[in-house]
Amino acid sequence: MIDVILVGALGKMGREIAKLILASDEFRIIWAKEKEKHQDLGKDIGELVGGKKMGVRVEAVFPQASEKSVVIDFSTPASTIEAFEFALSNGLPFLSGTTGLKPEDIEKFKQGAQKIPVLYSSNMSPGMNLIFGLAGELARYLNGRADIEIVEYHHRQKADSPSGTALRLAEIIAEAQKSTLDNLAVFGRFGKNCLRKDKEIGIHSVRAGQIPGSHEILFALPFENITITHEVLSRSVFAAGALEAAKFIFNASPGFYSTKEIFSLSR
Repeated sequence: MIDVILVGALGKMGREIAKLILASDEFRIIWAKEKEKHQDLGKDIGELVGGKKMGVRVEAVFPQASEKSVVIDFSTPASTIEAFEFALSNGLPFLSGTTGLKPEDIEKFKQGAQKIPVLYSSNMSPGMNLIFGLAGELARYLNGRADIEIVEYHHRQKADSPSGTALRLAEIIAEAQKSTLDNLAVFGRFGKNCLRKDKEIGIHSVRAGQIPGSHEILFALPFENITITHEVLSRSVFAAGALEAAKFIFNASPGFYSTKEIFSLSR
């Protein structure tokens, strides 16, 4: 049995993870953390996600100390850093899928990973992680012969743009072309002088309705187009992927990991 400290417990992803844990015999929630002044603080997390009572109340603070458990975080950038510092000070494995983090936040993870296992990914979907590998291989093979554009679609409540997944796709494609995201990325286009440059990667965001998440990568060649599309039908895919990642990191040695270690074409 793997004990879980769930951070962002009543967010969209936190609820999905709690539902799967409620039906699981491999995991149990021992602490549920949510932001201060949330209307459901003090209530039972099991009942809040539509299931049976778990005997675990939603709290605005972290536990004073914890036995061996894994911290699973899907919250906000500020809460994520707080959760990471809690995990680090208690020697606990830390897993996060929070998007909108800054490069310096990722650097903190890498430094802390010398002491605890840390797994970070902007997308816990097994299918999208296969596409991460596929997009890199295709970009490497085409070697600048295709015009590449990424379009991502998400629900109207998503705050960060572009998505962490779109940025990761662009980063992988840039690396495959022996360059960097900063050198090749173009975020949207507006104006009268937007002619495409060689190897640039266009990134575009749509925010509408209740779309859980969809990503398209276009490789436009002179006489044909290749389009890779990944569409999320339910957030449960992210929750299931997060629990697979939690099983991996629970017994992992200190180090900085990604879902590449779990879901990849070469695995």
